[in-house]
Amino acid sequence: MERPFPAYKGDHPYIFVSYAHDDSEAVFPEIKWLRDQGFNIWYDEGISPGSTWRDEVALALTQCSVFLYYVTPRSVASTNCLNEVNFCLSRERKILSVHLERTELPAGLELSLSAMQAIISNDHSQEAYQAKLSDSLRSLLPTVIEPVVLPDDRPGRTESDEESIAILPLVNRSNDSDNEYLCDGISEELIAGLSKVEGLGVASQLSSFALKNQSLDVGLIGERLRVAHVLSGSIQKDGNRVRINVLLSKVSDGKTLWSEHYNRELADIFELQEDVARQVIDALKG
Repeated sequence: MERPFPAYKGDHPYIFVSYAHDDSEAVFPEIKWLRDQGFNIWYDEGISPGSTWRDEVALALTQCSVFLYYVTPRSVASTNCLNEVNFCLSRERKILSVHLERTELPAGLELSLSAMQAIISNDHSQEAYQAKLSDSLRSLLPTVIEPVVLPDDRPGRTESDEESIAILPLVNRSNDSDNEYLCDGISEELIAGLSKVEGLGVASQLSSFALKNQSLDVGLIGERLRVAHVLSGSIQKDGNRVRINVLLSKVSDGKTLWSEHYNRELADIFELQEDVARQVIDALKG
């Protein structure tokens, strides 16, 4: 079965997925759904066997924040899966087991996993199961960004797909960690201001902030949040002065529709927010 996406290779918390390759048809939709919710996923996407494979898997296991084990009769019989479980146990990784089928565990494996969280998918409706899985992972990843809300909860699209936008959290380009509050505050104000524009569909703050600190291309952002435009940018702060760069991109082709930078005093921050919002609206009209 074709692999749904490349394994995560960034620096943020991620989930290592352990599964039997014979279960790909069942597991791939699962991990694709998790990735769509904003979770970073590492899985064996076909590394060539040998020492390189062992080294790369061991490194991914060592650095993962959560080990997600999909339990089936095939994965219980898989030497690779059992080795991965034992490796994580020896390094005290957080483990979550998801039973995709009724599976009798060998005594040793049952003992090893007895103190770990487990979910039996068939005991729940699909909606309840997904909610439980997402909540369990979030509890094990306290620093993970909020997952993207499910499609039915995303902001409604207008009649024209062109009349929709997501405002991503502005990136802090300063060494001062307190500048994060300024970045988030301006982003929140832009979302609130543009949400008042009649006929413009704006992705919710929860959905947009779920993508904070993720390096995603504009096309993927548009697909996840179901918007036609993305506003991104950054802030640099030096004393009482700030420099803000903003960029409005079109999802369909990745082209820049409008960009601008502002040098202002912090006292003018509200005027700056209104100015940016006004120019974004004008650019969308154009």
